[in-house]
Amino acid sequence: MENKLAAKRYAAALIAACDDKELTRAMALLDAASALFNNKKFAEIAKSPLVPNSEKCDLINAVLSEKPPKIVNLVKLLAEKNRLMALPAVAKEVRSALSGRQSAYNGLVYSQKPLAKGQLEDLAKSLTARLKAEVKLTQAAETYEGVKVAIDDLGVEVDFSKTRIKSQILGHILRGL
Repeated sequence: MENKLAAKRYAAALIAACDDKELTRAMALLDAASALFNNKKFAEIAKSPLVPNSEKCDLINAVLSEKPPKIVNLVKLLAEKNRLMALPAVAKEVRSALSGRQSAYNGLVYSQKPLAKGQLEDLAKSLTARLKAEVKLTQAAETYEGVKVAIDDLGVEVDFSKTRIKSQILGHILRGL
């Protein structure tokens, strides 16, 4: 919880300091840096008080293809405040804000069988028209009995599942009795 609140503050500062072009570039760099935290060894290093902050920063900066001062300073500040573990949450907040600025959102489609590319495109077009924002959908790796579309940045979730429909029908029948 603390990381999320801190991430919002750091993201807000970065967003205020960058225009759309810089923010798009920063987002790509933050995604690359955030990917490091999926590695357990790196996460242990980032948490460790035994590793100097400068070495933690050097490790993250080594992954970055370019090193704009705002991103380097953000990483340095997070390290100084012992909040490097908040970097993935900062990236998520920046991605959300960038999506809002550009009215372009990414969503995931969960289903038992993978949908055809044409079906994904049709679904994305219909959501784009309905939500009045550009929606790009990708198939999620997880299986789901039915079809579920989740667009986290918009807080939208559309769900068609057998169990949900059954429970709604039963509820409707019971209310009628």
